[in-house]
Amino acid sequence: MTNEIPITIHGNLTKDPELQTFPDGTPYVNFTVANTPRRYDRQSQQWKDGEPTFFNVKASGQLAANMARSLSKGARVIIEGVIAQRAFQGQDGQQHRTMEVSATDIGASLIFAAVNVHRSNQHN
Repeated sequence: MTNEIPITIHGNLTKDPELQTFPDGTPYVNFTVANTPRRYDRQSQQWKDGEPTFFNVKASGQLAANMARSLSKGARVIIEGVIAQRAFQGQDGQQHRTMEVSATDIGASLIFAAVNVHRSNQHN
């Protein structure tokens, strides 16, 4: 891809990751992360949610396999990767463009959760 821009995303998985495989046997996942900004409203003394931003993310190889085994819908995650524009042909036959993140690392956020880490048997 051209014009790749490094990005870090903090957000929540919008659904359970579904592990799939390319014809050559390489595992991959495509998933969406929602990032919702929050602000404290002093008048009501409550936190208020802003408008969410949704990121389409893809991962492959051992990263994808470990992610699918470890995380589920609603999990707060930290995604490290590169974001780039991708062109595709829509169902309407027209060319469209979308922004897509290629993950280089995925982690569970420890702000609201605790995790037990188990080393994977496979390494890339």
